[in-house]
Amino acid sequence: MHFETSAEACSRVLSITFSMMLLSLMITIWRSFYVDTLGTTSALRLVTRPQGSSYFMLALPSYYEKKIRSLPGVVSVTRCNLFAGLYRNERSENVFAQLGTDPKAFLEVHPDYRIAPDQAANWESDPAGAIADRGLAEKNGWKVGDRLTLIGSIVPVKLELTIRGIFDPPISTQAVIFNWQYVEHSDHSISGRNNLFLILTDSPQSMRRVASQVDNLFHNSAEPTRTETEKAFELEFLEMLGNVKAFIAAICMAALFTTTLVCANTMGMSHTRTNAGTCRPPHPRFQTSKHHCVVPCGRHRTVFRGCLRCRAIQLPFDFCGCALRGMAAV
Repeated sequence: MHFETSAEACSRVLSITFSMMLLSLMITIWRSFYVDTLGTTSALRLVTRPQGSSYFMLALPSYYEKKIRSLPGVVSVTRCNLFAGLYRNERSENVFAQLGTDPKAFLEVHPDYRIAPDQAANWESDPAGAIADRGLAEKNGWKVGDRLTLIGSIVPVKLELTIRGIFDPPISTQAVIFNWQYVEHSDHSISGRNNLFLILTDSPQSMRRVASQVDNLFHNSAEPTRTETEKAFELEFLEMLGNVKAFIAAICMAALFTTTLVCANTMGMSHTRTNAGTCRPPHPRFQTSKHHCVVPCGRHRTVFRGCLRCRAIQLPFDFCGCALRGMAAV
């Protein structure tokens, strides 16, 4: 009997621990997606993309960059193109972000990306050069001077890149960034076309004005634009996976519901054992032991069990009420 009680207690503790760990994980993911920023400088960056087009469409003409740069409040502009090439094989551990850009302008738009000055200069001077996120480089064992081959899927081009630098972003990007001119020289059909433009503004107060001016500037052009904050673009890109908010919320509710049921069951079992051991004077309607412990018989046993079930049903609601009051206090 003691062994069974210990096993039951152990299983309940493990159930509650797992549920709370899952709940904490989901809250952390929610916070990273919808609350945390991408860094201090990220609050000054805007993303301009084609209006209503796929992110993977090379739709925006390169001359947009010069026009955007001339707007008041704009510090710097760079193009950013998704390459989506194949590295080694199609296994998930070999999948990472691959971005084509203009090296000098990219570093101007991203002053929060820390890289050694000599490495930045080498990247700018090498048309086939690339820089890699430090976390990604350590994962794959890359060092400055190593070569890597990317075979394009969107753009049918094979790139032979040389790593010229390792950068440290404020938040891990898991990305390799290279000079987009290399791709344009390999496939002239895509020359002068881009996925996105990244804009660095002079202050958070001017971001809304700059975004409106950019979209108004190209409103009547062949390729109208949509300009939004970097965080908004990230969340919009995330929505391509589906309703992530509802998915995370459903897991959180399931974890909370499981924890509530386990706690209610534990409290109900404790209540049952306490009542079952209560001693009263003998009564003719009850079967009693020599210690006069209450053991209901017949239809009275059914009533007794019914009362305990009612109490067990009430306990989860009491627990939820306490949890909601605690959340409201926070």
